[in-house]
Amino acid sequence: MNPFDLIIREHTLILDLLNALEKKIPTIQKQEEPPCFLHDVLDFFITYGDKTHHGKEEDILFREIGQKNLKENLKKTLAKLLEEHVEAREKIQKLKTLHEKQQKGDTNAHTEIISLLKSFITFYRKHIDTENNHFFKEALSHINEKELETLSKECAEFDRSMIHEKYKQAVQAMSQ
Repeated sequence: MNPFDLIIREHTLILDLLNALEKKIPTIQKQEEPPCFLHDVLDFFITYGDKTHHGKEEDILFREIGQKNLKENLKKTLAKLLEEHVEAREKIQKLKTLHEKQQKGDTNAHTEIISLLKSFITFYRKHIDTENNHFFKEALSHINEKELETLSKECAEFDRSMIHEKYKQAVQAMSQ
């Protein structure tokens, strides 16, 4: 599979979660969702959204595209997308911290969680739209068939290693 198509397919799954999360905002506001729901959302965005998905984008696709002779607007878009990945990580870390505070009884954290979830949904949808409908289409024109094949293999190997990385970290955390 073309690595850009793979990333777009992953975007679909991320958008599906954002849609589900948006529908759950009212029940989260009323505190009718079990605490494990937000824990599962965090796990998804940390493991899948960031480590797996952004990992492939940054370590494979963006690396390769960044080595090309790009027009200035595409260079700026690439830099902006990388900044947004950092921003997404910061938002997820803040959400994780707020969730932990809420679990310890901090009643103020709940309002911040709702606000952060809403802004995260908007932020991530815009980010995905930029990648899918603007950046990837132009970037793909800089990659030849042989490079696509190599990138596809790298992405497949990256994905194979992720499950092992996740559970290696889980065992390490449980061993402390």
